This record gives sequence, structure tokens and C-alpha cells, in this order.
Amino acid sequence: IQQQLDDADVTFCNQEVPSAGEEFGLSGYPVFNAPTQLTKDLVDPVGCDLVNTATNHAADKGIAGIAATRNAWDSLAPTIVAGTNRSAEEQRTVPIFEADGVKIALVSFAEFSNLSIDPVSLNFIGDTALVSGLMAQAREKADVVVVSAHWGTEDSHSVNGQQRAFAQTLTDLGADVIIGTGPHVLQPVEWLTRADGGRTLVWYSIGNMMHTQLSLAQRTGVLAGFDLVRETAGGQVRVENPTAIFTYTHYDWTAADEAAGNIAARTNLSINLLADSDELLARTRFGVTAAQQIAASTEILGSDVTILER
Repeated sequence: IQQQLDDADVTFCNQEVPSAGEEFGLSGYPVFNAPTQLTKDLVDPVGCDLVNTATNHAADKGIAGIAATRNAWDSLAPTIVAGTNRSAEEQRTVPIFEADGVKIALVSFAEFSNLSIDPVSLNFIGDTALVSGLMAQAREKADVVVVSAHWGTEDSHSVNGQQRAFAQTLTDLGADVIIGTGPHVLQPVEWLTRADGGRTLVWYSIGNMMHTQLSLAQRTGVLAGFDLVRETAGGQVRVENPTAIFTYTHYDWTAADEAAGNIAARTNLSINLLADSDELLARTRFGVTAAQQIAASTEILGSDVTILER
């Protein structure tokens, strides 16, 4: 998927887990921590420009782990990071990324934390004063406000009531785009109407990307795209043309090792365009073709998005 990533002028990435480094102990499920090299690789070669760190796993290594992760990002400007904080001042400051004369604000919130954490180190959806304050600042400073919302019911393709309520709140506060993560599977895309007559594009869940979860639904993600259009110099920037390119995360796992639950025996991890994954899917137990999974995934996203193969 490197070509598709390179084709984007601006790229949003959700960093699900801390990258606090070896000092904190590298670990997987259920308490995660990645090497700091992950942070660097998300910039080069991946090309992340807007990075969310507000997730239920953000506090897996505590306040110190959050600080170490943010420290790792400090030298990687102009990439901007939002959602976890080392101070109240950092929490109250909305980061801005500029591309082709368009100023893009990133505001990030998580529904909950798996481990106890204070309300400054992690931005919470339920902190209404923080939500309204950051959204007002973002709307004032930027042409486009992108909100990352880590929310929803895990492993469910259905949007729950809390997601819909928060999406409407963000819409009323002036969000241009809401990018949802957290469920680990795909959920619908829709437009919501703002009080000023504008529209907010909501991706309720873009699914997984780099991971080793088990089910086909978890291993199907999407490169979620849209255009930012400014017709006249200094004019308003509009969000248009949402597009979706489906991805499939593959690893080889023998039937015997899978039956035994031997997860350490998985090999050859790769992230692929779903449209090109027939041969890989044939090596799994799922019993579907790429075309069948694309059709099922298209139905989940709904009619407000254009599906692209690549």
C-alpha cells in the first residue's frame, strides 16, 4: 500500500499503542508497548502527517509512557500529534498542519482508557468543557477541523448511540471530518448536517491496519480518502468526494498452529490491497474471494462513499 500512501497530500494515522521504547519493556496483548522506531517509521516511509494518540491503550505504560511516546514525536515535525499530553498547556493547544496553503487542525478524543489515567494526560470524549474549548480553538485557527474519535463497540459493524451523539456534538461544534477508530472493524460512512448549513463527513470506523488480530473482519481495513477544495483564494475549504480503498492484513498460519492457538507461529505479515489478495485469501480458512469481501465491506460502508480498487 506504499503507493497509495504516497499519493496522499496529507495522511492521518491512528497510533493505537504507546511507542515508549525498550526502557519500558516491549509488550503485546493486553498491555502494549512498541519500540520508538515505530514512531520514526510512521513518518518515513509511511508518511503520517496527522497522528492520533488518544486510544484506550494510550496509558498502557502510564503517564511516563505517554510522555516517552510524545517525546519520540518531538523531533519529527511537521507531523502533528494530538490526544495525549505532557501538561495542561499542551492539552489546551490545538496543533495545526499546513499543506498547500490549507491549515488543518487535529483534535483527538478517546471514549475510555483500559488503565487508570488522569484527565490531562488523555483527552476524553466525556470532558465536555475540553471538547468545546478545543473545538472552538480549532475552528478559529484552521481552515479544516479534523477530529479523531476513538470510540464504539469493539468488533461490531454497527454504530452505537454514544457514537452518534458525540458525532452530532462535534458536527454542531464545527468539525469538518470525523475519523473513527476503536471498533477494529469497518463501520458506515455518512454526512451529518451542521447548524451553518455545511456538512460533516463521518467515518465511524476505518477498521484495522497494522496488527495481527484474527478474524477476517478485523483483518479488513480501509484507506479512507477525501478531497479538500478551495475554489477562490482565501475562500472556505470544503470536504468532498469521500473514497475508500480496502486493505487486507495477511499472515501465514498453519491449520495445526491455528487450532492450537500458537500465535507466535504466524509469519510473513503484510498489508495488501484487498483487490489484489485472492492468492493470499486462498491460503486462509476464510473461504472467500477478494471480490466477495469487497462486496461485503462496501455494504457496510454504505452509499456515501466511492469505492476504489487502488
